[in-house]
Amino acid sequence: MAAKDLLHCSGILSSDQTLKEHITPHKTAVAIFIQEFCLLKFKVDTSVDKLAEFSEEELSVIDPKHRRDFCMLILKLVQCPDLDYFELMEILNSGEYSLVPKHLQNFKQELKSLANRDVGTIMEAILSTTRLMAIEPSNTGPILHKSSPAAFFLRRVALFYNKLSFSQLVNACKEFQSYLTQGVLSEKSDSSSVPIRTRAGCFSDRRPSPHQEMDLCSISKNDFSLSLELLPRQKLQKTDNSTFGMSFGEGDKPKVSATGGTWSRRQAELFIARQAALIQNDMNTALPPAKLHEKIDDILKANPNHVEAHYLSYLNYLRTKEFCGAMHSLRHYFDRMTMSMTQEEKNKSFRYAALNIAILHAQFNQKEAALDALKEAITLSHEEKDNICLQHAQAWLYNLTEENKGILLERSICKSGELNLNYLASLGFQFLSQYSATRGGRPAQVFEAIMRSDLLNCQLSMPDMFGKSLSQKAALWALYGKSEMASLTSQLLLHLNHCDTLTSSTLHNADGTCQAICNVANFLIELGEYKLAVIVLDYARSLYPNSKWWQIIEQILFFTQALYKGQWQAAHTAVRQLSTLDKWESCVRLAELLLAKGDNQGVKDAVEDLLNEEASTCHSLRVRAMLLVSKTSPTPVFILTTALSIASFHFLHYLTALVIMEIAEVQLNMGLPAQALKLVDHSLLIILSQGGLYDQACALLLYVKCKVSWAASVSHDLKNKNNVITECLGVLETAKINFRKVEAFNKVKESLHLQALLSHEIGSYKNRNRYSLEFRQIDEEYPTKSVPVPATFTSPWDANSEL
Repeated sequence: MAAKDLLHCSGILSSDQTLKEHITPHKTAVAIFIQEFCLLKFKVDTSVDKLAEFSEEELSVIDPKHRRDFCMLILKLVQCPDLDYFELMEILNSGEYSLVPKHLQNFKQELKSLANRDVGTIMEAILSTTRLMAIEPSNTGPILHKSSPAAFFLRRVALFYNKLSFSQLVNACKEFQSYLTQGVLSEKSDSSSVPIRTRAGCFSDRRPSPHQEMDLCSISKNDFSLSLELLPRQKLQKTDNSTFGMSFGEGDKPKVSATGGTWSRRQAELFIARQAALIQNDMNTALPPAKLHEKIDDILKANPNHVEAHYLSYLNYLRTKEFCGAMHSLRHYFDRMTMSMTQEEKNKSFRYAALNIAILHAQFNQKEAALDALKEAITLSHEEKDNICLQHAQAWLYNLTEENKGILLERSICKSGELNLNYLASLGFQFLSQYSATRGGRPAQVFEAIMRSDLLNCQLSMPDMFGKSLSQKAALWALYGKSEMASLTSQLLLHLNHCDTLTSSTLHNADGTCQAICNVANFLIELGEYKLAVIVLDYARSLYPNSKWWQIIEQILFFTQALYKGQWQAAHTAVRQLSTLDKWESCVRLAELLLAKGDNQGVKDAVEDLLNEEASTCHSLRVRAMLLVSKTSPTPVFILTTALSIASFHFLHYLTALVIMEIAEVQLNMGLPAQALKLVDHSLLIILSQGGLYDQACALLLYVKCKVSWAASVSHDLKNKNNVITECLGVLETAKINFRKVEAFNKVKESLHLQALLSHEIGSYKNRNRYSLEFRQIDEEYPTKSVPVPATFTSPWDANSEL
């Protein structure tokens, strides 16, 4: 960039557009701002020519923090689009950058002085900035190093001012004075009390007389017409001669222009590159969609032929899920890009345009339209023998189609490795693990594919793909029912610290990070920590306001609380809102609600479509649906055995344990407590180690029922009976605590009812009365709605026992 600037400055690439990009009032003000810092550094309040007269002892040392913030501020002011005076002062006074107060004061005084000076004085002030690089005190080095970005900027501004003709120079100075009158002279101040520092270094209590100023209007119209193209795109405020010599009153303060500043092409390229990287990697750091759209409009007004701005607009529309705007911007990008291309470049653009349109349709789940566009991209790639485009198209093909997906995956991974498309190869391994998991592959093979992806990511330094790999692992652990491992893997993803040094953003901070946060929130919901889950979801909302994942978990949280408390209307509301985000999950949740209300036929109707869509839904959802249907069927054994075969085939360990527990409950109701107890013992450890508090409490409650029934059937010893009941009372206490923590008060009453029965059985009437009182208190506070308390269990030793 610096070499190209020097070519422009030397006249090789000079043009009116280049002149307009480098002699704006904003850049002139920034040059003066740099000069004032250098003057302050040497504690000199005089002209640059007298700097050499000061000794080394008179040099001042500025705090390193002030120097660092000044350098960062200058870098921002040089790279950002042109600002008006008020926007510039807003940045300087915002407190974001720690500046020396004397520096800012001197800068404002210098601008006030230049607002009333003639063309020669302004020109001298600008050209004198380059002399800062020529003075080199003995031990401290030059005031401004020639190779520094600030020095390049000052030389560029000075050289472009030297290239101006006299009429152009007068016009540029008039523009700069108009820039100052809108800011400096609009501030209410007493001209007699504010000293003005002159270029000679002394201070004067009076402003220059009008005859000392150059009459800008004396230039003929013909002279001004020679440089009309140098005028800014913003319409200048009409002023007369006396405007430059007086200050505005408080009510006459000019308003800040609503339009954006002037964008040079280099500034636009830097802005577009940064925002595109932030949208892809760290959406929270990128500009908000509405503000970014305004910036893109300003760039296109300044540079109508800047086609990259249309692609940034496409990305901006895509993150807000606006299909029409995204399609419009994408077509504009490829249409304008092909205007200045050769025929070979146009053919390449056509096939990549078709590929991007297919990706756009896929993002909005329009598979048929995506496949049509993808076939066109594949055809064009075959014609031109473009293997790179073909591999990208094949990667989307196995993602969108179900036919021969395994073969397409293997070919894509092998060919990507041959072409050194390591990103596609790593992505292919991750998709292969997902495909294998849904097809009943062994977990060892599934995680081996993930391991190969991690190997590529580590060897080739692809931290963004490593973040996606962790997100995939968390999903697989959750699928297999290992909630602890899923939560641990999600936290590993959240603790990664791979930062991009260019944009200072995390490379993996994308959709997978939001899912990791939601996994932690879901884990807290299962533990009954609803308040902590709300805090985590609020954090996810602040980072990803447009993501659907935290919205799904939020509705699940509302549904879970309402269901356990028996608040049917609130649960129905949560299910309806969930249906707009996840259709099949809402069907399962609706079936749970109808089962709690006692609507058996409604349960079957709610999951009917889910059970029929075997190929397009997750197998874990189908097993959960079968579990709910089995509780409403008079003959649930066939349904449960089918669910058990599906869960076992796909290695869904936790769901397998739940199905076995349900079979044990059926056996208990059939009068087979011994067989039921064996099944409970087989699955109880898995549920206690991997399940939520509600499932753990339900499993313990079933264990107590099976244990008591089994003990009554095999032993008639009174001592053995008392020991078994005493043990079961302790287990019931744990179940009751878990039910209470998740606020499932109906289940708390069921546990208390069973505790009272067992206490009565062993003659512990004091404990029986205590449990009965606790039952009554909870029932008064949380009365049972719609269905009776599911506490039909009675003591096997005395079928007629009552409280």
